[in-house]
Amino acid sequence: GEQQSLPTIGDTLTAVRFPSLEPLKLGHEFAGYELQIDGLLEGTQPIVLVDVKLKRFAFEPKEGGSVALTFTASANVDPDELAELSEALIREDVLLTLTPPAKADQLSTGGEGDTLDAQDQADADAEAARLIEAGKQAA
Repeated sequence: GEQQSLPTIGDTLTAVRFPSLEPLKLGHEFAGYELQIDGLLEGTQPIVLVDVKLKRFAFEPKEGGSVALTFTASANVDPDELAELSEALIREDVLLTLTPPAKADQLSTGGEGDTLDAQDQADADAEAARLIEAGKQAA
């Protein structure tokens, strides 16, 4: 069917239909990502972390049709990187870029995913579908 028109406030921005709705949480963990942290000022070098684990995702609808996304990123860093990370986060706003692992990295060495890979993917797909449906109902 056709998409319904969105509720609006003032300057045709989308209104949150249920403002008291708690943030939607995703319990799945994603491993093997690359996280690049870049400053918004020119002349700064990006900080790149590899083999990052992402977890504790929360999605909160905001006025204007946007969403606040929070998550935890875990990585092994050495003391030099830790000092650089702290300085970057204190100094300025940053731009985060997440790069997913290559498909080959997610599969076992035999070239085929094992049963747990398939189950994890099925669980992630089901959770994503649930969140999308909940988001549609919240909007």
